[in-house]
Amino acid sequence: FCFGTNSLDDQVEIKMDHTLIRHMSGAGIQAFSTDISMSNSLIHNCSAFLFSSFVGGRYTFDHCTLTNEPNFFVRDEPSFAVLDNFPNDPSLVGDIQLQLTNSIVWGSELSEFLVANPNGGAVELVIENNIIKSSEAIAGNQTSTDFNFPGFTDPFSFDYTLDSLSIAVD
Repeated sequence: FCFGTNSLDDQVEIKMDHTLIRHMSGAGIQAFSTDISMSNSLIHNCSAFLFSSFVGGRYTFDHCTLTNEPNFFVRDEPSFAVLDNFPNDPSLVGDIQLQLTNSIVWGSELSEFLVANPNGGAVELVIENNIIKSSEAIAGNQTSTDFNFPGFTDPFSFDYTLDSLSIAVD
């Protein structure tokens, strides 16, 4: 769990580079109104979210792979979710800044990506050059619901290196 101040200043509260988070019985990262920067990292096989944020915050992901494929847990929520509120207390609202670039968000559900502001928090998104499991198109990204669309070498052995024919290579 990561708790922050949602100050939206230039100060990153948590920075993760070349980080591996795997086989979690809960969320990989669950953030509450904080600033997180993550690059060149892998999060996989979590029983809940790979990444979730409540009450806004500022989040940057660059060259990351977040995948729940395969997933050995029962779940029905998307693997990646950023919300402006906290579902149990709608009075808590925060603005969202999300930058997701050159990354993969994948999993076993039909749609693995959610950004929502049901309570009217401001949303600033930069989502470019990603592969995202979604039945809806996201401009500037590759979206699909096809099995192993990213081209992982052997996801059932948790080998998320990319096959030479993967669309993510080059």
